[in-house]
Amino acid sequence: MARFAKIENGVVTNLFVAEQEEVDKGTFGDASTIKEWKRDGSIRANPAIISGTYDSSKDKFYWPQPHASWTLDSNDQWVPPITKPTDKTKHWYWDEAVYQADNTKGWVEGV
Repeated sequence: MARFAKIENGVVTNLFVAEQEEVDKGTFGDASTIKEWKRDGSIRANPAIISGTYDSSKDKFYWPQPHASWTLDSNDQWVPPITKPTDKTKHWYWDEAVYQADNTKGWVEGV
């Protein structure tokens, strides 16, 4: 048994466990819209997740974009437009509204 993701228009719409033969037979729909994945990301870079995306040109799954301003880096990981502060004595969280109001800010100190 293996883990599979059903993809519609580049978006993961369903996850299921099955034998490859059942996928190949079309039991779950058009086999070209179904991709195998592994939890550890050893197949297709990341685990599949409902509402995540699949890039057929790179043959990779991506988690949903965490915030509108974040982009994929060269390692295909979501990154903020501003580097997180390095002060480890404080808890920082991203506030998209703060960034949208002033794109030189975005990281906010938590309590």
